[in-house]
Amino acid sequence: MARYLGLTGLVLSDPDHRLRLRRAPIRRVYSPGTIARYAMLRAGGATLHKPVEDTRQMGGDALVVEGRVVRLWRPATPDDRASPSRIAAVAGEQGRAGR
Repeated sequence: MARYLGLTGLVLSDPDHRLRLRRAPIRRVYSPGTIARYAMLRAGGATLHKPVEDTRQMGGDALVVEGRVVRLWRPATPDDRASPSRIAAVAGEQGRAGR
């Protein structure tokens, strides 16, 4: 994913869900618009594949210092992510506090 997004720094993942990020309600993942899109694709002859990951798992952002999560952002919606500038600001505060 990091390569796909063009991220060059260290990127960590949480495949065991230890950070306990939220899961989206089914109605938000499979909305009527989503179902209609899949139906149109199927009607057009597309082969639909089963997901290989948890489609309800919400993303999140964490600030990790010396292997420990010191700040965790758990968004309420997919659009409610911490901005990179906010994460950088908190990282700067952590750096100043650690000196």
